[in-house]
Amino acid sequence: MIRTLRSALAAGLLLTGCLVPQPLEEEPEVENLPPYFVASTVTPSYLDVVPYDPATNGRTLVLRIDGIFDPNPGDLVFWRAFVDYNPLLSAAPRFGNGRGIEPGADAQITLSIVDPCNQFLNDGPVAIEVVVADRPFLSTDEEPDPPTTPNQHLPADAGSFRLAWIILMDRSLCEG
Repeated sequence: MIRTLRSALAAGLLLTGCLVPQPLEEEPEVENLPPYFVASTVTPSYLDVVPYDPATNGRTLVLRIDGIFDPNPGDLVFWRAFVDYNPLLSAAPRFGNGRGIEPGADAQITLSIVDPCNQFLNDGPVAIEVVVADRPFLSTDEEPDPPTTPNQHLPADAGSFRLAWIILMDRSLCEG
């Protein structure tokens, strides 16, 4: 009887105990969220057309984003700025090419355009676009062939945003 009891107890322990460990749960892949900015920190506002008058604005046009944030810890922020970007012309970045900055309240992009009267030769609107991403831009030899947006390609897992200022140039104001 004692032998039967021991056998039953041993069988019970074997049946309730786990001899084969459960597989470890894989950590879920963290979604890469795009960087972002707060609209009120952009000067001048990108929501309006920005008139440029050298008499009131001086000889330097300053466009700025104060505070660029990224919800994913460890991400850096990269940026490029373009003037009247046209993908058919393979426009190269102008007025800056950010190499990776820590996101946060102190992260800023400042474009100082010296003497817009000589930089922008056409009357009318000029679009200055900034592309901000949380991954480095692809080099030209990594871009698809043919490239659809030269100098703006990013890795597939990159998060990004674009912001554009429309500057209204009146060339007659530049002649004074």
